[in-house]
Amino acid sequence: MIGLVLVSHSATLARGVLELAQQMSQGRVPLAAAGGIDDPSDPIGTDPMRVVTALESIADEADDIIVMMDLGSALMSAEMALEFTPPELSSRVHLCSAPLVEGSLAIVASAAAGASVDVVLNEAKQALVSKAEQLGDKQQPDTTSEPSPAEDEPDARPVTTWQFTVPNALGLHARPIARLMQTLGGFQAEVRLSKDGLAALATSMSQLARLNAKQGDELTVEIRGDDTDHALAALHAFVDDNLGDPVRSSIQADATSSSEDVSLQASPQNGTSSQAEGFLSGLAASPGIAIAPAFWLDVVMPDPAELALAQTDPAERDRLRLAMNQAARDLGSLALSVGGDEAGIFEAQALMLTDPELLQMLDSNLAQGKGTLFAWVLTINELAAGYDGLENDYLRARASDVYDIGIRVLRLMDASVLRPPLPTQPVIVLARELTPSQTVQLDTSLVRGIVTEAGSTTSHSAILARSLGIPAVVGVGDGLQAAVNKADVALDGDRGQVWLSLTETVRDGLEQAASTWQASKDAELAASLAPAVTTDDTEIAIHANIASSYEATKSAQQGAHGVGLFRSEFLFMDRTKAPSEAEQYDAYAAAIHAFDANFEDAPITIRTLDVGGDKPLDYLKIPTEDNPFLGWRGLRYCLETPDLFKTQLRALCRASALGNVQVMFPMVSTPSEVRKAMSMVREVQTDLARENIPFNPNMPLGVMIEVPAAVWHMTEIAELVDFVSIGTNDLCQYIMAADRGNTRVASLADPFDPAVLRAIAHTADAAHAAGIKISMCGEMAGDPDATALLIGLGIDTLSMSTPRIAKVKAVIRELEMAQVKQLATEVLELPSAAEVREHIQQAAVTTS
Repeated sequence: MIGLVLVSHSATLARGVLELAQQMSQGRVPLAAAGGIDDPSDPIGTDPMRVVTALESIADEADDIIVMMDLGSALMSAEMALEFTPPELSSRVHLCSAPLVEGSLAIVASAAAGASVDVVLNEAKQALVSKAEQLGDKQQPDTTSEPSPAEDEPDARPVTTWQFTVPNALGLHARPIARLMQTLGGFQAEVRLSKDGLAALATSMSQLARLNAKQGDELTVEIRGDDTDHALAALHAFVDDNLGDPVRSSIQADATSSSEDVSLQASPQNGTSSQAEGFLSGLAASPGIAIAPAFWLDVVMPDPAELALAQTDPAERDRLRLAMNQAARDLGSLALSVGGDEAGIFEAQALMLTDPELLQMLDSNLAQGKGTLFAWVLTINELAAGYDGLENDYLRARASDVYDIGIRVLRLMDASVLRPPLPTQPVIVLARELTPSQTVQLDTSLVRGIVTEAGSTTSHSAILARSLGIPAVVGVGDGLQAAVNKADVALDGDRGQVWLSLTETVRDGLEQAASTWQASKDAELAASLAPAVTTDDTEIAIHANIASSYEATKSAQQGAHGVGLFRSEFLFMDRTKAPSEAEQYDAYAAAIHAFDANFEDAPITIRTLDVGGDKPLDYLKIPTEDNPFLGWRGLRYCLETPDLFKTQLRALCRASALGNVQVMFPMVSTPSEVRKAMSMVREVQTDLARENIPFNPNMPLGVMIEVPAAVWHMTEIAELVDFVSIGTNDLCQYIMAADRGNTRVASLADPFDPAVLRAIAHTADAAHAAGIKISMCGEMAGDPDATALLIGLGIDTLSMSTPRIAKVKAVIRELEMAQVKQLATEVLELPSAAEVREHIQQAAVTTS
């Protein structure tokens, strides 16, 4: 058996590729990942000892182990790891030069089908050939280990032929290819597939990929040798099963295609055409119609020559490196703030700052001796130019991300010239091109639309505009800035049309269309802002998880009626010392005011400092621990650092005089910890009273339930506190004894596992028996598939990332309490997470 170890600078990337490999191999290939380094402040890198651990973890399962590496030092780490492994293991390890993602998938597909290690390695090396050919690069594969079908000697064995039409929406893509190889791997027959004169062995992933077989294509199958009948029967079953893809993918793809065709063929409204004065055509990037004054918003990288006299001493270089590290951390925080699929945009930007190509360019430009800012701007321009020159639209759009990280670092280097004014009244933003950071920070109450000269529908700014609900047209060409001093401009984001001057007829037609579209948006917003009430009039409180006052404002505008989790630890990050009492007070006060502007007396639940485990802070001197998730973290740490803790408690108590502040203690295990924490709160309140500083003496105090011991101490804990909130992320991993960051066991930490659900039910029952409310602020709370079950289990408040609020509210409005309680009763009797999910889906179908 052949095993695979993935070595990447990014733990997230390694886990992602591992997940793909697991799906394709279905347990037939031993897998392990070694991603990132053990430095929370700068986790990008490779660690030889992690590679050793990964090799050892699958050594007993695999005869040979192939190591795939992403780039640069990953190879050196892999080579060094072999020096630390015994000869009996290192002799079975093969380092492969193929690309990480495509090569890994080729390896697991061919290894799962039973190929030899030489064939598997060759498949990996050919993994990019099909992509290269599709893009016009006619490089030929290395066929030393396995000849191309076209070059084989004539085979005299009898042949059985069969033809079929590719049924699935995405065609013969990577996952169906892997399933096909696994399906035929146990047979002695030789199977070839061909299309338009190009043939491929069914044991070769790269050859099958080069067929580029799409939905509706006719494929011919030729089978020779033993097991022909069985192999043909297996192929029939494979095709009848839609190549293993869900049938709904085909239906959805057809619907999407039809919708796109209609949109593209639609004629301009009200008789306008591309010949009309002031009319521009572009790409429809985000739907909607808008009419408003133009506002120019653009940031252009400065000319490197203007920065040539900047400092060049080592201290300046260190400051640049610190700015790059800070920018990466800020992008990580922004990703958390945005949430959902859009978070990946900023996570990818953070990885760009550690790109070896960028760092190599920067070192080369620094060597010119013209200054750090000169070198940085030159590097960004060179890297962006590389993307601009690509033919692939998606990759070319990444140039905007390069400029975005460049601007972010310059701002951290005090380049204040790059801070353009923002609109203060309703406008349509015109720009050469917007970066993702600019887009996500636009005030959606003022920005009615976006038009850019450059860009594409696949640019990250376009994706973010769609997620923010801002109509947008991109790629209209030069000349937009000239429209800024004119009267209103207009855009139609459904058809990619822009009017820089409006005739009376065009204005009337667009205003009518805009009014209709705005009414639809207003209805959506009203539904989002309205309470979440079941069909039998039970209201479920919907709150937001936030990390800043900026997020508080956004969540209040999008329907959160309070904050269920303010992660106060973000105030302590990216600093050299802890924030002062005044700084903390200001942050809490800003969040309170953000909600009071929308919902008076909205509860703001602030979690006290939760560090340790996966969130260490260098300046707090928390010692390295063998098991940090089971160590000195959360409330445990705060109780033993009273000066730090009381400073935060003073800020929280002072903020309680401004609004409905609730304080929540994390990582509680025993009632005695709760008593100690509450005692410290009372001490702080006594001090404030002595100083005549106002506070709410009845400020609610609660705890997070995320440790199994707290679940079973709930009866006593509930008598001490005013509320409890379940943190499912930690509760799952502690109940299942499975680190959610360890890909080999992360699947065990499933919130739908009956053991977790029974703990939730017990916690809710104990809370209600004590007469207190129970909320949930873990990831599960924002999962629409879990909404009915959680309400049925007794959860009173659901707190989630802002983008999920509208969807969860919509689900709640379709529910009936009697039905969800019955669902919860039924689910608690089931034996597995899979059966729980299936039962929930069936219940949803029955209800609908």
